[in-house]
This record gives sequence, structure tokens and C-alpha cells, in this order.
Amino acid sequence: MANIMIVDDSPIIRRSLTRILEQLGHQVVMEAVDGRDAVEKFKERPVDLITMDIHLPGMNGIEAVRHIRQISSSVIIIMITSVEQKNMVYDALKLGARHYIVKPFTDEKVKEVFESVIGLTPLQEAAQQRKQQIVAETREKAAEERKKREPLKLEAPALMAMPFEIGVKDGRVVMIMQRHVNLTNLAHFHACLQGMLYLRSTKFVFDLWEPINDEEGLRLLLDFITTVRNRKGTVGVVVNDLAAFNVLKSKLTTGVYRKYEEIDW
Repeated sequence: MANIMIVDDSPIIRRSLTRILEQLGHQVVMEAVDGRDAVEKFKERPVDLITMDIHLPGMNGIEAVRHIRQISSSVIIIMITSVEQKNMVYDALKLGARHYIVKPFTDEKVKEVFESVIGLTPLQEAAQQRKQQIVAETREKAAEERKKREPLKLEAPALMAMPFEIGVKDGRVVMIMQRHVNLTNLAHFHACLQGMLYLRSTKFVFDLWEPINDEEGLRLLLDFITTVRNRKGTVGVVVNDLAAFNVLKSKLTTGVYRKYEEIDW
């Protein structure tokens, strides 16, 4: 923590700097409104650091730096300047100022400059150490969770339990529904449709040797077809059963066929 004197003729700037510096854990012990006032107060009560505005009434900041440096060579001086005064900053740096801040400044910029000249305050060090501790604890916990968790495995499905068979024919992915979809195999049907949605630029055909009478199974099929078509994909259904054909025709309008050979895409 540094004891600081703020030298600026603007009350707004003084208040702003005081707020930022106290949040960083420093203590503003004095304020001065011009260069001469700053020199006199520093003689009476030396501080660790001074923020010095360049443009001040009476004695400007450059002259004030010159006088203060004659009193102390150890005090840290940071110049506060505007863009048009930056050429004057170099004069101040030659006289012993350590750094400068350009107005209008941000909290982050003030923090950055102060850290570069005096390092972290105890509050900042504590916050940084706590942050590092949290990161370390999080990584350690994640590593422990990975050890506890069973590794992911690929398991070959029991094909005889599937109600369908999937293959590629004439450049199309064809799912042949060989048996009815029911509660026993519905999860397999859902998992397969979900996986097929990852395929892009693919033409799909559902060849229903057996109609899908299960309400949930039929909904999954219709959702898949709608999703593919919304992505400008191509999908059709071949239905042997006339009643099932009429149901799907009423719901889909297009892309429903009685025979595979009728498909013209």
C-alpha cells in the first residue's frame, strides 16, 4: 500500500483518482491544487507517490517535479496529461517522473500503470493468489472427476434386436423397416435417427416393409423428415401397406412412394 498525494486543479479528477486508488488498496493522504501547493505540502509530509497533472495554475507540473526531486530522489511521480501535452511528458520523465497516464483514463489503465511502477498491493496480491488457488482447485477437481468417471466405450448393437437395417443404395442412405417399432426397440430407432441427422448432403429413403403403427415411432420419423427438409435435404418414404401409405401421404404430401423404383431423384 502506498501513501499518495494527488496534484490536480480539477476536483473531478481528484475524486476519480482517489476512488480508483483506494479500490486498489492505496491511501490518498493529501491533495494539492497547483504545483507550489504540492511542493509545500510535500516538504511538510513526504509521501510514497505523487500523481502530478502537467497543466496547473501558477507553478505547472514540470516545475513542481523539478522542485520535488530536489527534496527527494525516492518519491515516485506519475504524470497526468492530455494527448496534446504528451511532448511535455518527456521533460517530466527527464526530471525523474516514472510514468504517465493520459486523460481521459480508465480504471484499468490506472491499475496497469500503478502495477508497473510499484507492483501489486497486498489486496491485489491476495486476490490474485485466491484466483490462482481457485483455478488450481478447479483443475484438481476436474482431474478427480475424470478418474472416477467410466471411460466412454463404443458398443456394437445387437443387430437382431433392431427393427431396421441400414445400407447405401444408388447413392442414398436406405433404412429398411423390417419389423414393427415398439417399446422394446423404440430407443434404438431414436438413437439411429439422431445419428443420421449429423449426415449432410445425404439423400435418405425409409423403406417400410412394415408400417410404423407406434405413435411415438411415427412422430420420430415425421420429425426427422421435417428436419432434413428444413435443411434443404432430400428424404422419401416407401410404404408397402396401403393404409399406412395414405396416412403418410396426408401428412407429408410429397416424397411418399408405393415402390422403391418410383423414386426419381
